[in-house]
Amino acid sequence: MYKELVIEFLATMTFSRKDGIYPNNNLTFCLGGERRTLSLADFTLRMGIYLSSEVHSKPNQQYIAGFLRNIEGFKVDLHWNAIVNGVYEKGTAQESNIRSPIH
Repeated sequence: MYKELVIEFLATMTFSRKDGIYPNNNLTFCLGGERRTLSLADFTLRMGIYLSSEVHSKPNQQYIAGFLRNIEGFKVDLHWNAIVNGVYEKGTAQESNIRSPIH
């Protein structure tokens, strides 16, 4: 069941760049057959990525705001080349090509 929920989430998740991390509909996705929306801040809290005190801290808000401003300039091929052995080719990139961050 867990695998199916993860696949459903990943297949339907969309991120809408809004002003900041608090709008209630930054992230939309389906889970268990139901459409859901969350703010980016709520998502990071529910996933256990950040504590509430961290999400609401001024440095974190500034970091996220800067990230959201730069997301449109994100270059997939440059990022891919930094984490794998090989060259990014749209349509053929695979998770198995990603280097282990530990080894």
